[in-house]
Amino acid sequence: MLGMVNFEKQYKNVLTRAYTINFDNPGKGNLVYTTCEGLIKIFCCKEGKLLEAARKVGEKLGVPPFKYRLLPTDATILMRDKLEAISIMAFGEKGIPVDYPGIQIT
Repeated sequence: MLGMVNFEKQYKNVLTRAYTINFDNPGKGNLVYTTCEGLIKIFCCKEGKLLEAARKVGEKLGVPPFKYRLLPTDATILMRDKLEAISIMAFGEKGIPVDYPGIQIT
């Protein structure tokens, strides 16, 4: 996450005009795209072309939107600053990533 904080500081002028898609554990489980992220405080993707495209593509491919409430991702930093960013992730039962360290679903 600190990498994204520093990246944003250096490239803020570019990121304000960019669409950022963060890929975070997309390989195992049910694929989703995040519209909001955050553990305590929730940050959401700025409404715009990225969310519009994600909704259209997601609907066609059966990839639903998801509000991610666990650990922050790189996209969380950009959402916090009201930029267009989403994460592509995969989840198992109860919205928890499959094989998430330390969590056993029974």
